[in-house]
Amino acid sequence: MRAIVMLVLLAGCSTVPSVPEVRIQKETVEVARPCNVTVPVRPAPLARPLPNNSVALAALLGGKLAEYAGRELTPTALKRHLEFV
Repeated sequence: MRAIVMLVLLAGCSTVPSVPEVRIQKETVEVARPCNVTVPVRPAPLARPLPNNSVALAALLGGKLAEYAGRELTPTALKRHLEFV
């Protein structure tokens, strides 16, 4: 009985799998071209020691982020930023 089961299992493994069909298709695809971007100038390092006041530190970091983005942090914008914090 065992021999029959083994032969059935081996017979199931002996079949040759079918070979996948390969087709080559040529198709023109449009891709988006990247924009010309200039890298912003890296801002100067932060002055040491850093302020212990969290509001002053947030204002300093906000100013550095604005400087990195290429914008000036005006007193009005700084006031709005400090009111938000």
